[in-house]
Amino acid sequence: MKLGLVLSGGGSRGAFEAGVIAAVEQAGLRPAVVSGTSAGALNAAGMAAGLGAYGLATWWASIADAQVYRMRQDVWRLLRPAGLLGPGNVAERLLRSVGWTWLWDITPLRRTLIAALGGERVPVRDDLVVAVSAVEVTSGELVRFVSAEPPSRRRSDRYRAVALNVDHLLASAAVPLLFRPARVDGVLHWDGGIVANTPIAPALAFEPDAVIVVMTARRDRKRPEPESLADAIGRYLDAVQRFSLEADLARARTINELVRSAPQATTKRFVDLLVVEPDIADLGDALTFDPATARRLIAAGHDAGAAAIARWRSQGRLAEPPTRGAGPIR
Repeated sequence: MKLGLVLSGGGSRGAFEAGVIAAVEQAGLRPAVVSGTSAGALNAAGMAAGLGAYGLATWWASIADAQVYRMRQDVWRLLRPAGLLGPGNVAERLLRSVGWTWLWDITPLRRTLIAALGGERVPVRDDLVVAVSAVEVTSGELVRFVSAEPPSRRRSDRYRAVALNVDHLLASAAVPLLFRPARVDGVLHWDGGIVANTPIAPALAFEPDAVIVVMTARRDRKRPEPESLADAIGRYLDAVQRFSLEADLARARTINELVRSAPQATTKRFVDLLVVEPDIADLGDALTFDPATARRLIAAGHDAGAAAIARWRSQGRLAEPPTRGAGPIR
């Protein structure tokens, strides 16, 4: 069975995905393609580099805010007095007078990733395809950086076969307005989560038999009204992830129904989908990186992943027998 793994964005909640990856590894499953956005892209790169479940869990449980981002210091660029002049109402002129287009610099994350990967290049294993999603700032185009070309009938201009490196990962993780955009080949890129926070399409392009989709937020979760900018950002990220996933799942299910009813009418294939989402209500602030919280999320991810895979097997949808592997850090 050819297995795909889809890893959502979610900032520090990527630690939950590390726990699910541990459950996948324990179950004796070996994905052939991993598609990730933002935090999911970082986990995909770690898998490609051979860190394994234990290595990923150790990494997430060792990083803090200072190893991910820092406040920008060029305060002289904050105000653009010229923006107060010209046409428009007061609100428009005030917005034009703000010279900053992002708040935090993710240069520390670059150093952190280089240390974890052993260099700037992502050393992708021969038996694995990695897809990383980002958005070009100037064109607004969604780009899929892939370590290998999809089958010819699935290719499009969106898929760019590259030697993946740290810059591709930073491009996928650069949340608009919050983090500094990342340059890839001289072009600025933003977090692919703007339009594809749960990037199922790249995994499907490589024609797997089944796909495990990992969420970093509950789709049915009710939350109180935001009380701060951090709360509002968290609600935004949750909403983007939820509706991106629902759209992709609806499309995949439509294709599956078409394949079932009229297989001769399409070149698509049936793909079994398993969605793993958190069982816990409090996943913490997506922008707060804390070892203790990371360990809690890793354990929650392992439990949720193991339970979902067990249900999958009990339904006869996964034939491989489980094998023992390393458990998560608790």
